[in-house]
Amino acid sequence: MFKGGDFNVFSIISKLAKDNKYYFAAVIVHFIAAVFLAFLVVVKYFGKNLINKIRVFLISWFDKYIVIGCGGQAEIYLKNLTFKQKQKTTVIIDRR
Repeated sequence: MFKGGDFNVFSIISKLAKDNKYYFAAVIVHFIAAVFLAFLVVVKYFGKNLINKIRVFLISWFDKYIVIGCGGQAEIYLKNLTFKQKQKTTVIIDRR
C-alpha cells in the first residue's frame, strides 16, 4: 500500500515559486485561468436560468406581456394584439 508522508503541496509550490520567477508566473497564470474558466462554466449552467428568471420578474413589473411558447395558441394570442401591445410583448420559446 501507498503510505503518504507529510506532503504539503502549498509549501512545495511556495518554495519553487520563490526560487524560480517563471514558475511563479506560470502558477499565477494557471490560477487566473482556472478561476475564469470555472466562472464561465457556472454562468453557462446556472446563470442563464437565473438571468431569465430575473428578466421575467422585471418585465412583469411593467406594462408588458409575457408569452411562453410558440405553439398555435400563442400565435392566435399574438394575432389578437394591437401594434403597441406587440411591441411590449416578450415571447419565451422553449428549445425542445
